[in-house]
Amino acid sequence: MSEQVTCKCGNLVTVDGERSWCTKCGQPVYTDPKKQRRHKWNSLYLTVLFIGTITFLVYIYLELVSKFWVVE
Repeated sequence: MSEQVTCKCGNLVTVDGERSWCTKCGQPVYTDPKKQRRHKWNSLYLTVLFIGTITFLVYIYLELVSKFWVVE
């Protein structure tokens, strides 16, 4: 069951399953808008989780460095 779906960039993409990739812009193209929103929220969640983890590790590292390198 192939469907023709128009990407946000205007390219027409043939989607064989539930998702395919646009050959022009490289973004995922979904047949169901609900799954497209879910992909957007999952990507945002992973980005925030990654940035939060890096920020926490940098904070811990700086706390350790400042604790041992402070000269009184």
